[in-house]
Amino acid sequence: RGNPNLQVSDATNLDARYQFYWDDIDNISFGVFYKELDNPIERVVNVASGTVGNSRTFQNSDSAEIYGIELEGRKGWNIGNSLSKSFFIAANASWIESEVQLTGQAINTRALQGQPEYVVNLIFGYDDIDNGQELTVLLNQNGDTIADVGINGQADIILEPRLDLTFNYRWFFTDSWQLVVK
Repeated sequence: RGNPNLQVSDATNLDARYQFYWDDIDNISFGVFYKELDNPIERVVNVASGTVGNSRTFQNSDSAEIYGIELEGRKGWNIGNSLSKSFFIAANASWIESEVQLTGQAINTRALQGQPEYVVNLIFGYDDIDNGQELTVLLNQNGDTIADVGINGQADIILEPRLDLTFNYRWFFTDSWQLVVK
């Protein structure tokens, strides 16, 4: 359900990053970031009674701040003497603190809807450029996240941390056609 009373959010972003590259592929980076939001838009849940299901809509909060750190790196190895076959490992992690300012409520702050406390990704990959094949295994973990903000005295709906494992295979068997399996 839409909300015709939504206001446009304004954001101020600051970030700094240090990156070091050993070569074209292998790298490591460290970053810090800060974001200030006026009128952030958040998804909220309206609880219905009887047989009618709950509905979701969007509303503005007063203001929010987000800050944190990011770490990222990638290391690759050629297989044999061929430059067309390689294996790589990549990882990134972010720790994120978010706070929404609330007025007129018993609790005056909470986390921003949709923003996890942390994100960690680990990626293993194999590339065979001559044969047009890629295989990637991704492991992802997110921290607690508010999926929907509870309003009118209702509790927030929280997504709990979960480990997600994804396999992706891609084969470019012509310049115009590819097979993707996930």
